[in-house]
Amino acid sequence: MSATKVGGISARDMNYAKQGRDFYERIGRIGGQRGHTGGFWNNHERAVAAGRIGGAKSSRKGIKNKERWFRPNDGSFDKGLEHARV
Repeated sequence: MSATKVGGISARDMNYAKQGRDFYERIGRIGGQRGHTGGFWNNHERAVAAGRIGGAKSSRKGIKNKERWFRPNDGSFDKGLEHARV
């Protein structure tokens, strides 16, 4: 994976040189043909649930505010944070 736009363009050009100009078209077609579950477009409730889980895990609000978060599964608080938020 490239870290800059220039690196991404360089990687793209290398893929074109090694694999041919239709490289991205071919790998996209393979991915589309292999999918049979319907994904999130087929089940809105599943998409909402997954988004809720991902959003909760990626939230940085408590970290910035130095809050502690209660973990109901083991009854403990996150370590190293100063304020309790339940």
